[in-house]
Amino acid sequence: MNSPTKSDFKHGMGGMGNGEYGRGEQQQSQASRPSSLSHFYDIAKAQSKFLDPAAERPPLPADSIYVVQLEKGKELRYGRPGSGVRDDAEALEIFEDVAYAPKAGPEKAVALYESALVYATGGNGVERDLAKAVQRLGEAVQLGFSEAKHTLAFFLSTGFGNKTPEDAAGVTFEAPAAEGGSIGANLAMGFRHLFGAGVPVNCSAALAAYKEMAEITMREHNYYPDLLLDKDLHLISLLESRKANGKSDSAIRTELLKEAASGKSAEALFEVAKMYETGAYGMEEDEDQAFDFYLAAAENGHAGAMTQLGMMYATTSGPHRDGGETASQSSLAEDLDTAIDWFEKAGALGDPGALNALAYLYLHGKGVDRDVDKAAELYRTAAQAGHPEALLNWGELLLRDEAFEEALEALHQAEAQGQILASFRLGQLYEEGVDDFYFPRSCESAAATYKRAGESGYWISGVRYGIDLYKAGLMEHAVTFLAMAAEEGYEIAQANAAYMLEHRMGYALPDADDLALRFYDRAALQSPDHYFALGNLMLRMEKEGKSTSAVPGPVTGLRQAMGYLEEAVEMGHVQALRKLAEMYEVGEEGVLAQDTVKALGLYKRLVALLSRSQRSERAQKIGNRLSWSSMMDIGKLQWKVTSLSAKSGLASVLHGGDRKDGEKAQQGILDVEGQISSAAEGL
Repeated sequence: MNSPTKSDFKHGMGGMGNGEYGRGEQQQSQASRPSSLSHFYDIAKAQSKFLDPAAERPPLPADSIYVVQLEKGKELRYGRPGSGVRDDAEALEIFEDVAYAPKAGPEKAVALYESALVYATGGNGVERDLAKAVQRLGEAVQLGFSEAKHTLAFFLSTGFGNKTPEDAAGVTFEAPAAEGGSIGANLAMGFRHLFGAGVPVNCSAALAAYKEMAEITMREHNYYPDLLLDKDLHLISLLESRKANGKSDSAIRTELLKEAASGKSAEALFEVAKMYETGAYGMEEDEDQAFDFYLAAAENGHAGAMTQLGMMYATTSGPHRDGGETASQSSLAEDLDTAIDWFEKAGALGDPGALNALAYLYLHGKGVDRDVDKAAELYRTAAQAGHPEALLNWGELLLRDEAFEEALEALHQAEAQGQILASFRLGQLYEEGVDDFYFPRSCESAAATYKRAGESGYWISGVRYGIDLYKAGLMEHAVTFLAMAAEEGYEIAQANAAYMLEHRMGYALPDADDLALRFYDRAALQSPDHYFALGNLMLRMEKEGKSTSAVPGPVTGLRQAMGYLEEAVEMGHVQALRKLAEMYEVGEEGVLAQDTVKALGLYKRLVALLSRSQRSERAQKIGNRLSWSSMMDIGKLQWKVTSLSAKSGLASVLHGGDRKDGEKAQQGILDVEGQISSAAEGL
């Protein structure tokens, strides 16, 4: 019998398309190039062979002494595995030696590129020198290195380093870099074509680029990636709370191992098993140890551990199987029976992962009699519990039954939880147009969903690396890497890079606001969640006399900034509500007139919104301290509402209104002050 694999359980439905894909015609707008970078621009333009994908160098020879040196330099630059030790100065010295070694071959381009990145970020004994970074990139471009073209395109397009941004010059390098195989360049061109950023809108070209990236992502991860969309940017369960308390990896390992040794904490046993299985927190991977700890946790009633044991018994990679993948048919069948026992035990405890695995087995008749109805019921139950793979598989069953409305909802829920394959399937459905109402044929929708899948390959490590650098306090490094990822179209990188630039974190050159504006604008193209940040920055820049004309729109300047803020208010954005309420309360010269009635209305909406949020926090048992903090904020805002109401009430008395209105408002102030005092006593 053929034993299932882990990816079978996580995507049991199949249905992946293998359609042809390619690149659309790439266009570029005309603009003058920045004089400071014209030397490298002219070299590349004049020597077209350097922009020809065929000019790419062959893979580096594994036995080359220069390759060994490069690996040592990268180790010093990015941290030795498991140690985190970094030495940028020594790394740069190695890269420079290789780059200018007379006998070095294709290693030169890589060394020049790595030198450029060190100069771009500085740190650890190396002063940031963006001019040298661009120079090294230009030299690597002359050697036909696509990644150097892509990174040089970033500098040209953004003007990073207080230069004049020139999108047209950037595209001159970005397009051939994409053709030469640079994944970052392909993503960047996809974004440009989808949103018309520096080039005319060309949806077919965007779709082709993002579909190609999505298909590579699916192949790289056997149609099911180990890391879901940004999920690993956040630690999970018990490990998260420990890491949030500032504990080191070794301290977390020691603490968990100590708890697990007592045999009393099923959760600790489970977490240790995960560390052994994945190598998290510096733990050496050991499947045998992982199996033993999962077993101990399962015997202590941990449903998740039962499911993991089932997976290890059901798949050919389990360490429990003496014969490995060559085990006899009878032993494989016996293991599958054991797996089903564990899945059923976990399923009885309500574990959706176990239900999803059982559904797969029933759907395909592996170890059990085939029963499509039972499989569907198990998928539905697991999907109702929010299990992302079950949602995907339930959605596939619904598609087969042409229940398109329910299928759309299930796939969107799976995608919202980071199920990359759900994004890919939605892209296929929109590209094909399988239903005129729920899945109409749409290039824009298909490209957008392929984008979400295509951004999630191993190359998302650049975004994660930028965030890790930020957490480590290496701000110059972090803002540079996040800005480069932002130019590739990653919304999370655009928002984070813009925030760092706006607040001068790791970058304090005069063009910081212009760069922040560029990235907030691009993030806002993808989600209205960024309208407040964009509008708020535009408002400040306009008041300081800085131009915001780089943001396109039917209106410009202050009107455009206020428009974004008002849009954010309509979406219920807390900061936008507070900002506009404060502005209307006192008025702002040259922007808007004082309007107490509008301010009162906005404050009331803010109180209602925060009150709902605070009730939700209590329901989720986030903690008394946070709840009391929320109550204090709400109490202060209620005082503001009552105070403005009082002003309005007393004003009505002066104009012949009902005196009771003023008395009621004044009493309201006393009531809210009492609430604030009570809240303070509870802290």
